[in-house]
Amino acid sequence: MLSSTRKDYKENYEGRLSVHKKSYFENDETSFLELELTNYTKYYNSLIKISDFFKNKTHKDLRVNSAITDVISDLKKINEPVFNEIFTIEKTKVEIDKVELDNGYVDEMIRGFIPGRVKIDFEKLKNRVTSAKRILDFIGQQLTILLSPNKNATSIYKKGELPLKDIDQRSAVPGETTQTDESANPYPRIFVTSNAYLVFKNLKAVFKDTKQNIANYSFVYHKMVHDNLIYPDIKQREYLEMLGKFDISIARLKSPRELGKNSLKESIYSNAK
Repeated sequence: MLSSTRKDYKENYEGRLSVHKKSYFENDETSFLELELTNYTKYYNSLIKISDFFKNKTHKDLRVNSAITDVISDLKKINEPVFNEIFTIEKTKVEIDKVELDNGYVDEMIRGFIPGRVKIDFEKLKNRVTSAKRILDFIGQQLTILLSPNKNATSIYKKGELPLKDIDQRSAVPGETTQTDESANPYPRIFVTSNAYLVFKNLKAVFKDTKQNIANYSFVYHKMVHDNLIYPDIKQREYLEMLGKFDISIARLKSPRELGKNSLKESIYSNAK
């Protein structure tokens, strides 16, 4: 069963990790966290789907219809206890007419159906969205540290406080770097500072070289440009060539529109900064 709050999740973390490791000899904390990220991302997305659908609705109780059923069904499958906290759904009522038959018998005929009402507790929905995001942040923190090259990192830290040491910044004179700067930031035409390059290295340690390279490293590029960590005027070709030096080969970058929103990647990125 999925946890409803970050506190509950953290309290049960070690116990659930232990069960996971014992269930198969190759299971480890990395595989556990990757599975957790998948499950909680689905949970979080199901809540966001509901929140987005109902945010412009004027009434807190509505008649059940196919659109509402489609929107809320994912949450019911993923976490039914939370579903029952948020929604109260009346059963559909059946209208029946009594019909007299020629032989004197009376029969019943269904005249129609009245869909039940669905009532929504918006405060509980909001709280569950917040809790799910905090759980995802915690999972992302754990996974980022576990895969970080910094082996001395502790497993618990506050969001945004990844224990990575900043290195000397790039030379203030464009085009000129010292030997120390070049070592700390070997791609000064791409990364704004040595710390920006360090963020990239942290992300690469998590994303690695997989079938998701185009999506992962397109996401990295657009996020780092947006946050002024990669120069916005560099050509994408330069970025792709730089990836090639890390044995990451992709033909193009996807646009932000193609990528859409991904809470898992957002959490990993937030913890790598």
